[in-house]
Amino acid sequence: MKKKLSFKLKSLLLLIALNALVNYTRASHMLGADMSYSFLGNGKYKITAKVYRDCRGVPMGIVSFKAFAGINGSSGCGTVTPTTLTRTSIKDISNICSTANAPCNPQNTYGTGQGVEEHTFEAIVDFKTSPLNTFVNKSSCCEVTFYINECCRNGAITTGPAGNDFYSSCMINICNIQKSIKKSNSSPIYTTPPTAFLCCNTPWYFNNGALDTIDFDSISYKLVPGLSNVPNTSVNYTAPFSFEYPMTPYCVPNTSIKCTPNPNANPPTGFYFDSTNGNIVATPTKCDEVPLIVIEQTEWRKDSATGKWIVVGKSRRDMQLTILENCNNNKQPIISGDFNITICEGTKYCQKIKITDETFTPNQTVPDTVVAQWNNGILGGTFTAVDNTSREKEYEFCWQTKIGDARPNSYQFTVTATDQHCSPPAITVRAFKVKVVPQISALVVNQDPYLVSIDSNAASFRWLDCNNNYSPVNAPSANNYRFKPENNGKYAVEITNGNCKDTSLCYDFNSLGLEDLHKSSVAIFPNPFKNEVKISATEKITKIEVYDLLGKLAFKMNVNKSEMTLNLAELTRGTYLLKVHFANKLPEMKQIIKD
Repeated sequence: MKKKLSFKLKSLLLLIALNALVNYTRASHMLGADMSYSFLGNGKYKITAKVYRDCRGVPMGIVSFKAFAGINGSSGCGTVTPTTLTRTSIKDISNICSTANAPCNPQNTYGTGQGVEEHTFEAIVDFKTSPLNTFVNKSSCCEVTFYINECCRNGAITTGPAGNDFYSSCMINICNIQKSIKKSNSSPIYTTPPTAFLCCNTPWYFNNGALDTIDFDSISYKLVPGLSNVPNTSVNYTAPFSFEYPMTPYCVPNTSIKCTPNPNANPPTGFYFDSTNGNIVATPTKCDEVPLIVIEQTEWRKDSATGKWIVVGKSRRDMQLTILENCNNNKQPIISGDFNITICEGTKYCQKIKITDETFTPNQTVPDTVVAQWNNGILGGTFTAVDNTSREKEYEFCWQTKIGDARPNSYQFTVTATDQHCSPPAITVRAFKVKVVPQISALVVNQDPYLVSIDSNAASFRWLDCNNNYSPVNAPSANNYRFKPENNGKYAVEITNGNCKDTSLCYDFNSLGLEDLHKSSVAIFPNPFKNEVKISATEKITKIEVYDLLGKLAFKMNVNKSEMTLNLAELTRGTYLLKVHFANKLPEMKQIIKD
């Protein structure tokens, strides 16, 4: 009897061990995932899940797909199975040089080379049919989260989450979308493949390349914990690691992984993450480390009623990284340029972006030749090589903006540079933000004892002394939108916002108030007017501009004559300022009123 019990116990222990081994083996293929969605119309969305497989691991099956709803990250409205995912493609996205063989061959097969496969799964969901329609029109069910689940995370992870369950998700706020002008949402797409392998003691520059060219929502970025369960159960991290400090970076002194980051140092120190554009910069120093990094993208849009920014969606990218000790004596390419740009709408902006790559002497005898590409993140922009034959290259980004391109949130594009080293090639990805601001017009009113710029929101103000060759005024308020002259005289204001700049007419400040410096040579009639206004001048006019009282350009026309009729029927009723430009004299400003 004891022998039978002993045999049964041994058999049970063996089954438990085999089950654990199977789970560990199954887990060895999971490198990460990200999810996104796109609006198809009539309440339907396409959900896309991209799951990344380590090609040395077991094959990837179909992942579990579900959804839950609630508010503030909860699942208070329950969990449903909207449909099943269908695998639509398998692609080898391994970082290899052009002469190397693809490591994931044959695809989705155990034990091939060191590489990464991207498995794409898709499903169509409908908020007008069951089960998702149960979440609609309920204030307690605003946040609808779609998620995938797979057991388990890789046992090779060294920072704590080894063996934890794997979850990835994306969220759409169906209530806040209804508060915006556009009643739908498509999440950002990722234009940069995830990183899976990093080189030890080599700087790492990375950006997801999250891009929203459908809704043009504002995107913020955040490091978040990996999920071991929904709605928000974090994976386990082993001290000193956490989701904010996920790896061992280069620090001076090297007594802590939490040193103050400096992404511009050589090599970069600390773990640097930029929440405004998603840039990551670090120099990994522990050559056998396998960390986990999760980045959350949040989409913001203005409430059409209140003007406040509200969240309309979230998505996550989950990446397991492996630090490699041997990268064949190679250094990372460096991208140099102006990463934060402010330009004026209606202008053309160009900047040179340099890609350099230092030779790893004395080990590297043949210098690498770098190439770069951008993610076409700005419609109408161009990115071209100045000299394609050079080893280290310079590219030029140009964008001819249009009137109306100004918006509260910045545009963004990423540049990816590779040195084509064999093997693996070193890759650098950096984000560039472009803020487009409205055109400005320097208009001044007299609020005795002050001269006041109508545009009070410009980035900078500089009051000028017209009687002293337009030299800057030396006075306490001379760099403010409201200027108090210390002496009677003739003054103008120069205002700037990014690369937008304008200078007002000169005005004579005296005890009688504010008068124009020169005698008017322009006649306007009728004034007030209904749709059309006639302009007559003693000299040829080169340009006409009409501004509202907030300084916003409402009408513009280039001309070359002294008399004309303007059709201003599209203007709303109110008071405007008409600015008349001449070839050989200062512009004149006239007040016009539309009935």
